[in-house]
Amino acid sequence: MTQIAEKKEELTGYILIHRAIERNLRLLEEHSRAQANPSTAKVQKIGEWWNLMWEIIEVHHVTEDKVAFPAYFERDAQVKGQMDGLTADHHVLDELTVQIKSCLAAALQPHQRQGAYYQYLDTLGRFNSLMFDHLHREEGIVLPTEASLFTREESAALEKRIIKNASMKMLALEGPFMFYRVDPVTEANFLKNLPLPIRLLYKFSWKGKYARRIAGYMAA
Repeated sequence: MTQIAEKKEELTGYILIHRAIERNLRLLEEHSRAQANPSTAKVQKIGEWWNLMWEIIEVHHVTEDKVAFPAYFERDAQVKGQMDGLTADHHVLDELTVQIKSCLAAALQPHQRQGAYYQYLDTLGRFNSLMFDHLHREEGIVLPTEASLFTREESAALEKRIIKNASMKMLALEGPFMFYRVDPVTEANFLKNLPLPIRLLYKFSWKGKYARRIAGYMAA
């Protein structure tokens, strides 16, 4: 038990991005449900917010599939069988994403707005429920695997590979996404291990831009 807890700390980036996905999706859903009769402009903003969310989530999943998970499979081929059990979720999530975009597009039309928007809320709720369950089931496989197959140094090296694999454009989104509405101590503890240029870009550019972007989506 102690070993897994320690490994959770080594996997800070992995855990933080999962908690950020949950936190930001909840915020989007809460804000969406608070709109009793959204205007065309408001529906447009919510649609743009959703598109941003999905872009970050999709890139995260692709990075896992291309970088992190293959590293586990190299150490233990049986892990692949466990991870394959989660594949069906991806197909359902992709389909729900298509439905969400379709509902929001329809809600831009005045004569369809109310019905399409309610359908969007229902679909987003189903998406979030499945996504949250999926993340926790995935962690139930990844954390014990990481703890048993990798040393601390190897875990840290893998996390650096994941960060290095990310484009600068995605780091500019994913970094502030991870720490949006997170306590400063958690933020500082993670950032101190990143290269100085990344820390400076985050502090003086990315963080503020992201916060202003979300504030714009949430504005009336």
